Amino acid sequence: MRSTGHESRLVVRRPQTTPRAPFRSPFDVCQTSPFDVCQTSPFDVCQTSPFDVSPTSPFDVSPTSPFDVSHTSPFDVSHTSPFESPFDAPFDAPVDVHVWANSVHGRDDRPSPPTSRPTRSTGRGRRPPVASPVAGVVHRSRITGRECRPPVAHHRSRPSRPRGDGRRRARASRSRAAMPYASNAAVADEMAALTRGPCAGVSRTVVMGSSVDGRPVRALEIGATSSTVGEDANDARWSGRVRVGVFGNMHGDEPVGREIAMALARWTCARAREAADGEADERRDRALAARLLEEATIFVVPTINPDGFERKTRENARGVDLNRNFPYAGFDMPASASRTGKSDNAAHEVETELVMRWSKTWRLNVAINYHEGALVANYPWDGNADGRTAYSSAPDDETFRYLSQLYADAHPKMHDSVEFRGGITNGAGWYPLWGGMQDWHYVNTGTYDITVEVDDDKWPSEDRLDDIVAEHVAASLKMIERAAFGSVRGYVRDREGNGIPGASVSVGHGLPVTTDRAGFFAKPSAPSNQPVRVVVNPPANFKRFLAVTRTVDVIDPERGAVVDVVIEKTFWFSFGVVFVGAIVALFAIRRTVRRHRRVGTNDESLSNGVDVERAIAHRRSD
Repeated sequence: MRSTGHESRLVVRRPQTTPRAPFRSPFDVCQTSPFDVCQTSPFDVCQTSPFDVSPTSPFDVSPTSPFDVSHTSPFDVSHTSPFESPFDAPFDAPVDVHVWANSVHGRDDRPSPPTSRPTRSTGRGRRPPVASPVAGVVHRSRITGRECRPPVAHHRSRPSRPRGDGRRRARASRSRAAMPYASNAAVADEMAALTRGPCAGVSRTVVMGSSVDGRPVRALEIGATSSTVGEDANDARWSGRVRVGVFGNMHGDEPVGREIAMALARWTCARAREAADGEADERRDRALAARLLEEATIFVVPTINPDGFERKTRENARGVDLNRNFPYAGFDMPASASRTGKSDNAAHEVETELVMRWSKTWRLNVAINYHEGALVANYPWDGNADGRTAYSSAPDDETFRYLSQLYADAHPKMHDSVEFRGGITNGAGWYPLWGGMQDWHYVNTGTYDITVEVDDDKWPSEDRLDDIVAEHVAASLKMIERAAFGSVRGYVRDREGNGIPGASVSVGHGLPVTTDRAGFFAKPSAPSNQPVRVVVNPPANFKRFLAVTRTVDVIDPERGAVVDVVIEKTFWFSFGVVFVGAIVALFAIRRTVRRHRRVGTNDESLSNGVDVERAIAHRRSD
């Protein structure tokens, strides 16, 4: 049902419970006052309220007002007051609240009130959930100047998967100008500082390319060989290591991923250098950090879309959604989807091109792409063939579900989601899209890419940022550890022990991965107690070599499985070589034998030469 433009009315009742905290100022305009002028107060005095406290009001609460409601006011109502929100407890006295009727398509496409902020979309730009009846109301208090918002909208539900997370709280986000997010320049400075400080000797910063407006897109590479190899990605010393990618800020108005990516880099370098003593958890953290540095290379890309961050827009400087700008992978966008979604991949943006070029060079084994607008781990396929909102299973669906569930279970809130069962979702099962980085990575570079929506709010307030970052760093490390070291990995070599690059390795029924310059491969896999077949096909330029099949009995969740393969030339080629060699040898032997026979005949003739001459002379005398 689309928005009708009419107002609806909501009847609420006052709470019957006894207050758990004393009243302070009766004119308190903070969120938890019984006269709250923000969000959901039944006595809302924002804009249209009959109790509007304008600047000329006798109850003016200016700094010099006798009714000053500063933080030191003895009448302040604490956040534990039962009157925190009229929607949090039952009421008995009806109070009318004017609301905006919203479209069933939710936050992205509903008509906004005249004074509302830009509507919020989900991180992947998905068809968003159904809004609650009061979700569209946005006022600005004339007392504090802060925006007053109603509770966050609930998501649309399907019979098979209940949605609508009742635990969501209405949040009054502060102005974006006040957010403590690091600027593009500050992020670049911190990357440089890490390479000189905690990550010195095991890291370097490289420029992947430039955005539309010329801002550099940088990557921080962390690993034991990062500072010694140089910038040649084909150097064999880079090979033989699991490669992990961490991407943030693909959408300019979703900046938390920048903070998570940099925090993860700081954690890895700092923990690896700490002393080996301490509690068991601390020792385990240090062991994990040290192992990541020794056996893996982590590529931290805090911002793919620096122009969008500067503009505080989802799209890049040319107005293109980068997560719809990759080549179609797995499925082409059906004609029917043009009514519900838009793909911007007719021409690839410079940011998209640099990510594709860089990803094809390094061929990451696993990646995390941080977004905002929900709290869920999302996995392929994002697209499908018919455009329906339905589960679209990838060949490695079991592995994708396993990695996503690892992330959700390691997060303190995500796995308890009512909106998404277990805190995870299939992309097309949430809603389909085409031209996303997640599917493109999976098909073109063998990268197991998980899209993580880190919070229901975009650009969350500064008082929540530290907790959000800490929670997602812990969850990211858990998933990275299992994806990297619980993988099926090994080397493909020839009989001389030389690594064979470009060999195709299939594990089970999933898509194959490719060996690197040293012949190394790593394929994230779900644990298994059943035999799993591993098939290694030689690269195209090794036409005289046979495919090799091995069987892995167990894939351990923490140690994975190691499979080293030696591929040899085909039997028929070897037989042909032997056969031709035998023929040549026979001809050589025959020639040698005939030669020896001629030499023997000549010797015999010489020894009998006197008799021959006598016989000739006798015939002449006759």
